[in-house]
Amino acid sequence: MLQQPQRKRLYEDIVNQIISLINEGKLKPGDRLPSERELASELKISRNSVREAFRTLELRGNVEIRPGDGVFVKKIDFDKILTPFSEIISGDAKLVLDLLEARDVIEVEIARLAALYGTKEEIKEIKEILEEAEKEIPKGSDGIEYDNEFHMAIARATHNSVYIIIINLIKDSLIKSKKMTESVEGQPIRTIADHWEIYDAIAEGNAEKAGKMMRNHLNKTKKNIIKIIGRQD
Repeated sequence: MLQQPQRKRLYEDIVNQIISLINEGKLKPGDRLPSERELASELKISRNSVREAFRTLELRGNVEIRPGDGVFVKKIDFDKILTPFSEIISGDAKLVLDLLEARDVIEVEIARLAALYGTKEEIKEIKEILEEAEKEIPKGSDGIEYDNEFHMAIARATHNSVYIIIINLIKDSLIKSKKMTESVEGQPIRTIADHWEIYDAIAEGNAEKAGKMMRNHLNKTKKNIIKIIGRQD
């Protein structure tokens, strides 16, 4: 999974590779990293370099070192990091709309890249999220949890760590807008229908269609929110 480091400060190269794997979703929270001995042998470097890399990752909050047990990927608490940002967005209708406009730029490209680079496993994950949503929404679920999972799964399928981070950063700030639209009668079902159209395009590997379907979905969301905000004024 990791490649032999090339830089003079070998531990920095290891740190960057592991962070990239975490951001791309190839290493997930709770995953155990190879031991110092295993990684040193695999990469043909000293155990000191591996040890320094693990310490650096621990200081950055990326991993947890459990003595006698190993080194494990740590879950990043985005809620704690972004609470002020989320509160600002959720309390300002104009900022909610601004964020939706930003999504129109970001997520359309994300859908395109997912169609180009998504693996069979990643596309299967997107499908399974939609299938689960279809089961739970008729039982009374508002669908917001599945909405977040759907957009995150598409971001992971881009294999672009920056897009993955961006969607992680903004997803909780969008909860208010999602709650506003999902309160409209029948909207959760219509949202799933939109999501299936996006999924179908991604599964077909049709980048242009995937981007178009995502843009259509986001435009519908924005129109609904504008109507709701207008009624609240």
